[in-house]
Amino acid sequence: MSKVYMTNLAFGVKHNICAYLDPTTKNGKDFRPMIEFLRRSRIYYAISNHCHIYRSHIQRFLESARLITVDDIFFIEACVLGQVMRISEADVHRVLMFGGEPEGMSLIPERCIKGCFLRIKYFGVYSEYTIKKGNLPLQYKFLAHVLLHCMSMRRSTFDELRDLMRSEIVSLILNKPFNFSAMIF
Repeated sequence: MSKVYMTNLAFGVKHNICAYLDPTTKNGKDFRPMIEFLRRSRIYYAISNHCHIYRSHIQRFLESARLITVDDIFFIEACVLGQVMRISEADVHRVLMFGGEPEGMSLIPERCIKGCFLRIKYFGVYSEYTIKKGNLPLQYKFLAHVLLHCMSMRRSTFDELRDLMRSEIVSLILNKPFNFSAMIF
């Protein structure tokens, strides 16, 4: 790639926000148990790996992306810099190094979610549609914060946990099989 072309690329500093999981920092000491839990989890690489992605590449990808099926497998097909790319759910699972089973659940039953949140001492009014991150105990509030900023499709309202995010949290807490790549794909 030519040097002239590289100077025209804008770097998106706010894209792909990674978790900074260092328990030795001033604020990290308060969250040491949850940081250690996340470091042992099957999503650690996905939430902590910092990769540089150019805003222009993202924009070209999003402008040309379309969903296609080949032999009953779904792919996102897009053209970036004149090169056609096909990305499958298996590719997402492999590249982000999600542990566990790629064929796991993608939505935990509501009864299991409610039971888990009550056991971790959620102290607000529980609704099956949304719950508030602020009503979680400190360690679980940190877990929700990390997952909302690193693994959700949200751009605002970072205090609410909806069904997919609650399923993700419960699957990590209870070590249940969960298809994280399906959530992203």
